[in-house]
Amino acid sequence: MENNLVTVSSIVVAIIFVSLAIFQELLTLGFPLAEFTLGGYYKILPKKLRAISAIRSLILFIHGGSCSKTC
Repeated sequence: MENNLVTVSSIVVAIIFVSLAIFQELLTLGFPLAEFTLGGYYKILPKKLRAISAIRSLILFIHGGSCSKTC
């Protein structure tokens, strides 16, 4: 029972991390989704913030991969 709960929760967390990483990649590519981040200050992220978004997406992909390997 406990092992099953750990497996399900790690899959859910991995899906959340990968979803956030995809969102960060869309921000990096310049999609007009920035109003959902930073309190809606920007509609499209400036180039400096796109670089930070790319780094964040890599970190989230790594965390998502490590969560999925714990299953």
